Amino acid sequence: MIEADSPTMVFILKMATLKEIVGNTIAMSVEYTFHRDKLMNPETKRKLEIAFGQLLGSAIAIDVEVEKSTQGGSDSEQNAANNELTDLTAAFGGQVV
Repeated sequence: MIEADSPTMVFILKMATLKEIVGNTIAMSVEYTFHRDKLMNPETKRKLEIAFGQLLGSAIAIDVEVEKSTQGGSDSEQNAANNELTDLTAAFGGQVV
């Protein structure tokens, strides 16, 4: 669904890190301001919230912040984050390469 509409969006989502889910809000971080700006564009944000909502069965809001990547995270933290991103990407019909 998202991949057919915007392959660029799938790429940005693959680069994003899932930070937390609080209530119905999915918080993600990206390394670059222009990625955040693209995801938070009103039309794009609406499409993502609809897609997540359909996938999860309830109304969803997304929030995106810029967080520079650090090489200092532990391997287990990196693996957990990568697994979450892989699951999220697969839910949209993509894959992490």
